[in-house]
Amino acid sequence: LLPTISPHLPLCSLPTLHFYSTLIFIFHFHLFRPFSSLLLLPLFCPHYISLVEAIEKHMLHRFLPRPTEETWAVVARGFWEKWQFPNCIRALDGKHIAITAPPRSGSLFFNYKGTFSIVLLALIDANYRFLVTQCGDFGRTSDGGVFRNSALCRGLENNTLHVPPPTPLPDAEFLGEVPHVVVADVAFPLKSFLLKPFGGRNLSRDRATYNYRLSRARMTVEKAFGMLAARWRILLRTIHMSVEKVDTLVVAACILHNFLTRPGDAECRLPCEGENLQSVNDHPNRGGQEAFAVRDKFVRYFAA
Repeated sequence: LLPTISPHLPLCSLPTLHFYSTLIFIFHFHLFRPFSSLLLLPLFCPHYISLVEAIEKHMLHRFLPRPTEETWAVVARGFWEKWQFPNCIRALDGKHIAITAPPRSGSLFFNYKGTFSIVLLALIDANYRFLVTQCGDFGRTSDGGVFRNSALCRGLENNTLHVPPPTPLPDAEFLGEVPHVVVADVAFPLKSFLLKPFGGRNLSRDRATYNYRLSRARMTVEKAFGMLAARWRILLRTIHMSVEKVDTLVVAACILHNFLTRPGDAECRLPCEGENLQSVNDHPNRGGQEAFAVRDKFVRYFAA
């Protein structure tokens, strides 16, 4: 980590210990030692912004690169082999990052939990690594609203993200070609490229089976957010920075998460108590006929 970004830091002439001390201060120390951190703030403040900016600028292309068709194919194979969900290229969810209210922002950042926040929208692979992130949307905006207005949604709708073409599901050629899909919860709109569970109770056995299989695949994004907060505990409480700096900080945390994550990491981690990465609520969204047809193919596949 240090050799990658030290040439781009004013810290490069300082001891390595100072570099790691600054990293710990940013993501851990000042969260749990508020009084002590105020005393140490003059020592670290000149460097922490340069550090997270260098992480974002010089590690983004390696640990959070723009996905290609080959990347999606590898991710789809991972979801099938590990979670037995075919043609799945990522899991999607959004979480609140608590912040102090920006000046003259009114209720833009005020969310349904009664706090001020920005929204982190993320796509996760089968091994709990971040594939795509979008951070900085207003806290009052729902998951579905953030997604609908995102470049990610437009790219999926316009087929400009190099997603692999539709293919038959394994051993189910009778269903025809099925598009590669994203799995998400009920807060997101049902689309031909985005699957969500059936709502309500008293579901048929086929629909309940589909919900179970989708939930298994979708839990990768829940675990990834839990691991992110467990590693970078600044995310567990309100962050006292400007929105722009919080955005940079969160992206840097996602990059470092990918840098550290190895397959199987989540299985040995316990969930964090008092986790401050809150889910973003929304009203259920109804999809079009094409979206219903795609979901019906998966229902039939899992019921076979």
